[in-house]
Amino acid sequence: MTIAALFLFLCSLIGVACAVCINGNRGLDAMAVIGLASMALLSPLSAIWLLVSSVAVVTILHAPWAESRRGITVSIASGVSIAALLISRELQTLVWVGAAYFTLRHIHVMSEWWQGRLHAPKLGNYLRYQFFLPVIMAGPIHRLPHFERQCRRRRVTASQFFSGAERVLLGFTLTVVLASWAVRRLADSTNAKVLNQPEFIRIWVDSVFDWLHIYFSFAGLSGIAI
Repeated sequence: MTIAALFLFLCSLIGVACAVCINGNRGLDAMAVIGLASMALLSPLSAIWLLVSSVAVVTILHAPWAESRRGITVSIASGVSIAALLISRELQTLVWVGAAYFTLRHIHVMSEWWQGRLHAPKLGNYLRYQFFLPVIMAGPIHRLPHFERQCRRRRVTASQFFSGAERVLLGFTLTVVLASWAVRRLADSTNAKVLNQPEFIRIWVDSVFDWLHIYFSFAGLSGIAI
């Protein structure tokens, strides 16, 4: 787990506490503010882009001309979002936080609206959805209707708390123990043994351990977020 991911996880705990202890939408608003502030500390440009693009998506979907030009509206907005994501990947000097995930959530909302399966969201609801801190760094890419339904039904019981704590512990085990420690040590040991093998074999061995590291890292972080 990277320092940035650990920082966002600790901020997420504060946000979750606010969402639990403060009734109604104010708790979710507090979570969104903490999400914006923590992103701004790590990557101001990411925070600005997410805020601006979220406001832009809601404004476009509520525009008077959007309903009669759904296809053009979604094509332009999705194209801009994807272009910004690809450009950000090329700018190695900039640190981007969660760009792939919030861009795909933008596209999810716009495509669902385009197909008539989703009403244009209100700005407050959409900001709560996009700045939900536990999923910013590593997903998963949850759907807006599902998120809103869970927010309306949210409650805390002892069984749910311990079930969630168990999943967080499993997520930490996958991310820290397996991905960051066990897989790396096993990769170093195996690479030393195949050092004299043909390049084809060495590349395949590296590839296997890279994919194992990616799988356990994202599985663990997604488990923590869920």
